[in-house]
Amino acid sequence: MGYAKNYQNKKHPSSNNRSSKAYKPKPPFRSVEGVESSSWDRLSPYGVYVLMEFYRKFNGYNRSNLTLSYKEVQKKMANGTFSKAIWELIGFGFIDVKRFGRLERNNSIYALSDRWKNVSQNSKRLDKIEKLLSRVEKVKHINTPSHLDGDEKSKFRIRRRRLLWMIRNKVLGA
Repeated sequence: MGYAKNYQNKKHPSSNNRSSKAYKPKPPFRSVEGVESSSWDRLSPYGVYVLMEFYRKFNGYNRSNLTLSYKEVQKKMANGTFSKAIWELIGFGFIDVKRFGRLERNNSIYALSDRWKNVSQNSKRLDKIEKLLSRVEKVKHINTPSHLDGDEKSKFRIRRRRLLWMIRNKVLGA
């Protein structure tokens, strides 16, 4: 009689109770890498902000699948400033581009990188990257001459775009 009484009073775990006691993995630890490096010291405040936005989207599992669009940072900075910040982060080794965005609403896909470790160790390399990034800004601000006709203007713009990509490729290879 005692066994049956105890058996009836004993609470059996229900399905809801089991799932609450089941092991749930904790999200991986997230920290901003490279904060005390010389690469970090050379970032502009906008570059730091954009990097923090990437880390805000980082959940521990999507290290190489991060997107950040112009529209998401539109209230905080202009498109040109955002572009400059992205190229700073790429140049100083904090992020890598996995896929460049194209037309039809395809965002660029970025990955958090640890190249900043190699870049930070060489001060000449950091100086070279800073010079190349300032050169990018100078080339961006070259206006198309007004005395050119339609076809020559488009050729001039294409040459300027090619020059920008050559400089940006040097930033990646620096």
